[in-house]
Amino acid sequence: MVHCTPHAGLGTVVVRQVQIDLATCLTAKAQPLPASMATLRGNSILFKGRVVLTVPRSKGLVELEGVSPDGKWILYALDPMGSASLAADGLTVEAVAATGGRSYTVTSGLTYPSYRSWCDFRTLVVTAGGDRISSHDKRLIATGPPAWRPRALVHEPGRAFGSVVCAPDGNSVVVQEEPRGGVDESSVRSHWQLWRIGLDGKPTELTSPPPGYSDDSPQFSPDQRTVYFVRSKNDHGVLYALRDGKLVGPLLDLGLDRNAYYGHRDWPYRVTR
Repeated sequence: MVHCTPHAGLGTVVVRQVQIDLATCLTAKAQPLPASMATLRGNSILFKGRVVLTVPRSKGLVELEGVSPDGKWILYALDPMGSASLAADGLTVEAVAATGGRSYTVTSGLTYPSYRSWCDFRTLVVTAGGDRISSHDKRLIATGPPAWRPRALVHEPGRAFGSVVCAPDGNSVVVQEEPRGGVDESSVRSHWQLWRIGLDGKPTELTSPPPGYSDDSPQFSPDQRTVYFVRSKNDHGVLYALRDGKLVGPLLDLGLDRNAYYGHRDWPYRVTR
């Protein structure tokens, strides 16, 4: 079990199916997440049991990438070679209406779930850009239905972006950011900090971790007063929070992320209140 240090005024998170009250460190069994309305049957996408789209296997294997909050759009990608290694360098994400019809290109890039966040029913913010190195050529875009026309959310050509989460009011995002790196796979050492970026593109620095540390996996509390994140070093992570702009923590020791991949880490927690 993770080590918890209680902090009054904080909410509840779920870590590996265990619900933890951060104010008291009391634990309970977490409720399961609701099942997705979109499923796969072979190479067909189904929504509420009805076939929406079938892709010939000659074009690649279908991977589901999520459903819009209003349930009107389904995101998916095609792995043209059925190769996990090639897919690790990024795929093209597409969108199709839940009622069927033509598909629209969303963007190309890494398909980590934390690289996409819905700010409302019409605005999807995505970290885009190919190859598996998280700090190389990763930009932040905004797009959405019905036309799915992408635009740069922020113009910072010397920076790379990572995991992103929309604020509950839909007016801004918090995103991992660091100086844009190169393509030398032998020296990937991510040093993320957190920025808050308005949907108007205005950036504000939130954190500046010590040398050797990285601030990963931001999430919001529902009341928007708190941003949770994981401060990691050598792939060992500890949960912290920014509450009303002030650093709070350490909260939880999350141990080692054994699935860290070329500078990217998805820490196994989610905020419930």
